[in-house]
Amino acid sequence: MMNLENILEVMDKFNASRSTYMELEMGDVKLKLKKEGAYQVAAESPVFAENMRPAEEKEEQPEGTYITAPLVGVFYTAASPEKQPFVEIGQRVEHGDTVCLIEAMKMMSEVTADRAGVIREIMVENGELVEYGEPLFRIEE
Repeated sequence: MMNLENILEVMDKFNASRSTYMELEMGDVKLKLKKEGAYQVAAESPVFAENMRPAEEKEEQPEGTYITAPLVGVFYTAASPEKQPFVEIGQRVEHGDTVCLIEAMKMMSEVTADRAGVIREIMVENGELVEYGEPLFRIEE
C-alpha cells in the first residue's frame, strides 16, 4: 500500500527527472503526474483523495501578492508544536524572513519571504499537504 511518504518521494523524483508525464497505480492508489510549468496532480484513493483536490476545484484566490510553496510537501507554521508560529496575520516580515516549513521525504525546508510586507492571510492550515506553486500567504507590501 502506498502512503503519503511514498507519494511525496515519487513526486520529488519525478520533479528531478526529465519526464513530463507519469502514471502509477498501486493497490487502490492511482497517481498521475504531468509537468507543464507546474505540477498537475490527480489522486484517486479513499485515503488521499480528501486531501488532494485537483487545481480546477479550488476556489479562486483573492487579488494580491502571494508567497507560494516552492515544493510539494506538508506545511508547518512552526519549527515544532511547542514553538510559536514563524508569522501571524498582521505581522510585518522582511525579505528573507522564514515564514514556514515544508516537509518532504522527512526533510524540512524553510520557506522565506521573497519581499517585505505585512502578512494579511495564511492560506493553508498547519499540517496540510501543499502543492508546488500553491499560495501559502497573502502579503501586502
